[in-house]
Amino acid sequence: MKSILIKKQLTMIIVFFIYGTSNLNAGTIGDINNDDTVDTTEAVYALQVSAGISTKITSNENAYHSLDAADGNPKNALYVDNEGKVGIGTSFPSADLCVKANQNFNKELTGRATVGKDTTRVSGFETKFMKELSTGDIILIAGQIVSITKIIDDEQLILNEPHQTGALDEKIFISGDIISIKDNIGQNKIVVDKKGNIGIGTSNPGTKLDTNGYIIRNIQRASGIGLENEVFNHTNTTPEKIDDRVLKFTKYKDETAIRVSYMDFLCTWGDCLYCYYEIRFDGLSCPGGKIKYTNHNCHGGGQEYSRACGTQNFIGYCEGIKSGQHEIQIWLQGSSVGGNKKCVVGFPDSSWTIEVEEVYVGNSK
Repeated sequence: MKSILIKKQLTMIIVFFIYGTSNLNAGTIGDINNDDTVDTTEAVYALQVSAGISTKITSNENAYHSLDAADGNPKNALYVDNEGKVGIGTSFPSADLCVKANQNFNKELTGRATVGKDTTRVSGFETKFMKELSTGDIILIAGQIVSITKIIDDEQLILNEPHQTGALDEKIFISGDIISIKDNIGQNKIVVDKKGNIGIGTSNPGTKLDTNGYIIRNIQRASGIGLENEVFNHTNTTPEKIDDRVLKFTKYKDETAIRVSYMDFLCTWGDCLYCYYEIRFDGLSCPGGKIKYTNHNCHGGGQEYSRACGTQNFIGYCEGIKSGQHEIQIWLQGSSVGGNKKCVVGFPDSSWTIEVEEVYVGNSK
């Protein structure tokens, strides 16, 4: 019966198409663009609509076309206006391609969660709240939309309002990415997440622009000008921290490396003396190996006041530093004591600089 109906509708469309070429008025059935004719494209769309196929095309006085899902949800998902601007999720695109994110809660989080009725504390099982959520995120749990005011750890968080019904061993959902471009095996290559962070080569961007590649992501520095009272004279054989040569910085990713450089006026004063300068992180040597520089002076012949002085600069890389707040420090140690032997850091009107860069380190092999 449906087959006969489709054939009749197709016959009517073909008739309209034939007569449409003979100056039919603007009210011609199937004439979507109101040009008094029904062309092949319009006839095909009309056939799709009459047969109940999922895609239909419509037109209205705002001079845009919309592509609707078959069940009307989402409604009018795609728009193209007369200037060629495409809108996804909006009927008024302000750019050549304009995407408006919808809160569709289509991303399922790891593990399951439980929350008591009229309470705000959520307890998770095998959840990863610290990694997958942030304060202020809006989530869906057991049919209620709530936001997160505090994340205690991977399995505990606090909601902004009590849950009305409570939930036992339920999944948590969050809105998915705004844009996702995948390769032929389904791996994300470019992502714009719900916070507006852009990821290139990574599915979970942690910053406004996050790339899994060999470019510098984050640069921080500290510098100053040496004054007379800032000259640091060191005569000990045990390491000592130079208090005013520090740089506080934030590392964003666990898997990145730190490229750090230190420039200063360094002086080894005295015969046969070695001065060891080390870059440390929070008071500790780099986990992958010490970053050290040795300045020495050993002329021999009893030249007690011989010196090796000047502006020095050394650079090192450190892997294994976790993300978070850190302090880069300069530590100094001499090889011997006594007499006029000493290690000097700084000089009046001489600049010093510590600079750190967070980088991805590739394999050169």
